[in-house]
Amino acid sequence: MNDELVGMAYPYALDALDDSERRELDTDLATTDEDTRSTFTDEVRRIREAFAVVSAVGPSNPRPGCGRESSTRSGNPRPGRRRSPNAAPAGAAGRSPSPPPRRSGCSPAGR
Repeated sequence: MNDELVGMAYPYALDALDDSERRELDTDLATTDEDTRSTFTDEVRRIREAFAVVSAVGPSNPRPGCGRESSTRSGNPRPGRRRSPNAAPAGAAGRSPSPPPRRSGCSPAGR
């Protein structure tokens, strides 16, 4: 069995080869032993099936409050109404701003 050819199943299955590379690989597969050809074909099928399952599942939806900041957490009490960038939040006179509380189960953005 030719492990190098079988290793090319991933780029082949994902259409990551240009036309000349694909033709060369197809020629090599046509002239290789049956065991290599069969293993390659099975591997391509397995990879494509796995990607079909992943794409059918789609993106996951984060729990409410996770991910995108809500307007109340960003300090804007009403969506669509902008605050002056220099204005202090209501009731914050003389206090240093504190970060918004973390909701359980949500990780900070970017981590």
